Amino acid sequence: MATPAPKSDKVAAALEGLFARSSSIEGEFCVPAPFGCGRKLEAGEIDSWEILDAREYRISGLCPTCQAAIFYADED
Repeated sequence: MATPAPKSDKVAAALEGLFARSSSIEGEFCVPAPFGCGRKLEAGEIDSWEILDAREYRISGLCPTCQAAIFYADED
C-alpha cells in the first residue's frame, strides 16, 4: 500500500473530498477523472517509476501519464 505525503488535517480532508486523493493513493489508483485517469496501478508499479514520478504520485495521486498531461505543456 502506498502512503500519501503528509498534509495538515484540513488540507487532507479537502483534497480527499475534491479528488479522493488519500484513498486513491492508499488503494494504488490514479485519482479519478477529471484530474486523473482513475486507473488501478499494477502490483509493484510505483517501484518501477522514476523517483520524481513516485514522489509526485504520493503528493498528488496522479500517475506519471496524468502528471505529464497536467504539468507539462506540449512542445509543438
